[in-house]
Amino acid sequence: MKDKTWDAFHESIHEEIKWLKDGDFVSIEYGQEIEDAVSPYAQVAREDDYYWCEIVSNTYLPGDTWPLHGDILREAGWNPPDEDCPNWYSQRSGAVAATAAVIHGLRYGRACSDPDFMEWHAATAPPQLG
Repeated sequence: MKDKTWDAFHESIHEEIKWLKDGDFVSIEYGQEIEDAVSPYAQVAREDDYYWCEIVSNTYLPGDTWPLHGDILREAGWNPPDEDCPNWYSQRSGAVAATAAVIHGLRYGRACSDPDFMEWHAATAPPQLG
């Protein structure tokens, strides 16, 4: 039963991601209620001819609250946080690849096991000031 829910979630996220334009992004959150009200999230943004993907790191979401399986993320092509990006990140070519990457990353890399708790929204980044 849960596989069908994951499939439906995958289709919904793909539908959002494939229509992104430069400056747009999709934020995906695991909405399970926990005591400190912080939960795993991912973002996908359109950047020219690729998709920029991020999954929250332990900098913003402590590993003792939510597991982080860095080996799973690395094997799936994610880069660990560094001085340029404080979250796990990846560039993906195409909406299908970006969708699969963030869902796999949340599901297995951040242990978000129940697709019924997934929530998402699309938005446009505010213009850079300066």
